Amino acid sequence: MKRVVFGKEMKAVDAYTINQIGIPSLVLMERAAYSCVPFLKDSQRILAAVGRGNNGADGIALARMLWLNHQNVEIYVVGTGEGTPEWQTQKQIAENLGIPFVTNPDYSTYDSIVDAIFGVGLSRPVTGGFAEVIDRINASGVRQVLAVDLPSGIDSTTGAVLGTAVRADQTVTFGAMKTGLLLYPGAEYAGKIHVADIGFPECAYTGRTAPIYYDMEPLSGLLPARPAHSNKGTYGRVLIIAGSGHMGGACFLCADAAYRSGAGIVRILTHENNRLALQKQLPEAILSFYRDTVAETELQDALDWAGVIVAGPGLGQNETAATLVWNALKSGKPLILDADGLNILAARPEWKSLLHPQVILTPHLGEMARLTGTSIAQIQASVLETALAYAKENRVTCILKDAHTVIADWNQNLYLNAVSNPGMAKGGSGDVLAGILGAMAGNKALPELREFPGNPMFAPAVYGVCLHSQAGGLAVKESGEYSMNARDIIRSIKEIVH
Repeated sequence: MKRVVFGKEMKAVDAYTINQIGIPSLVLMERAAYSCVPFLKDSQRILAAVGRGNNGADGIALARMLWLNHQNVEIYVVGTGEGTPEWQTQKQIAENLGIPFVTNPDYSTYDSIVDAIFGVGLSRPVTGGFAEVIDRINASGVRQVLAVDLPSGIDSTTGAVLGTAVRADQTVTFGAMKTGLLLYPGAEYAGKIHVADIGFPECAYTGRTAPIYYDMEPLSGLLPARPAHSNKGTYGRVLIIAGSGHMGGACFLCADAAYRSGAGIVRILTHENNRLALQKQLPEAILSFYRDTVAETELQDALDWAGVIVAGPGLGQNETAATLVWNALKSGKPLILDADGLNILAARPEWKSLLHPQVILTPHLGEMARLTGTSIAQIQASVLETALAYAKENRVTCILKDAHTVIADWNQNLYLNAVSNPGMAKGGSGDVLAGILGAMAGNKALPELREFPGNPMFAPAVYGVCLHSQAGGLAVKESGEYSMNARDIIRSIKEIVH
């Protein structure tokens, strides 16, 4: 796994490296500029649009390296003022070499534009001449826009667009990935992201906050081979409480996904209306049914049997559904609470006292808004903080689902899953994830993740989210973004696991 940091933390890492370790800022700057050169090697006419801070100084250093490589490059300085000392040094070197500075560039005449206007410190909306330059870059139609560290106008922590922002084709970011490059809309503006090591020592990152990790590329062989000396109990007894009388597909998708993800045995507690379909489509599962009410003995027998409980997919929100969710919470067993289970909890905030460290919640943004009593817009502005605060307050693991999903827990563990595709925005996809998570939580052979100590439910959450997104990635190749469905994701699971 790879490290990701908040933008404000990266500024502290930079300052520590310069002031405490003693590596000069200009040395880091040279390495930053040099790391960008390979991405412009095929460009013949380049404009470097630079601000007057150290991000702009990086851009001038890059322009000099391209110039010395006999490439046609010009520098356009955006804004007024003296600039930082490093910027003045880089500008003087460029002038000494005769690199042309332009004052009114025709953006469309270049094949590449370097965006080095703002760095990670930007915290206010872009306006005036800066906004005009950014809008002209976006309208230029050039072959490539390369952002230095991050696209100008993007909040390096939240990914928000601060008024307007450069739409880059590629971004070279320095030292570590920034959260603002993985969270939307920043992820959309960054294009293809490359992380360059420019010499920040490991000690500069230590102790700032709990580390955040992410993955960008799918992993082959996500799960280990099943030990030869094992049995179905090794891989868990998963009870799925799902599927109302009118939403039987949810319990099938959830249970099928659990089996395909390695669960040893699956039991479904669902409405009587779903009997025939489940007996025909999933004969492997143990089936228990209820009608308008749930027999207490039947429910208690199922809860006692379970090693892991998944509650909520397609369950409805009537009193019977609420009784099922309340008993699942009260059992104290490992629990994945999903979909209608979350809505039932949101409508009964006093039930939060039943939450415990073996609970995984799986809200999308709308469900999280109901759980927290805030708006979707507020959550989008602080996705990481919202997930972390809710997990910490309620001592649960929170999987906040979005285009890039966040996993947080009360130990301040944070994981960002950056493998996704819009084809997964379909009904049933969440039911599949819930089933996968049930299988992961019940798998006694699942390896621990050393990056996330102190919470046995965090590894199942990470493995489950990764397996779901990677299977979705294979499904979209087979069926396309418009045509793929939840069953395609289930069929693709076998390509990921051993």
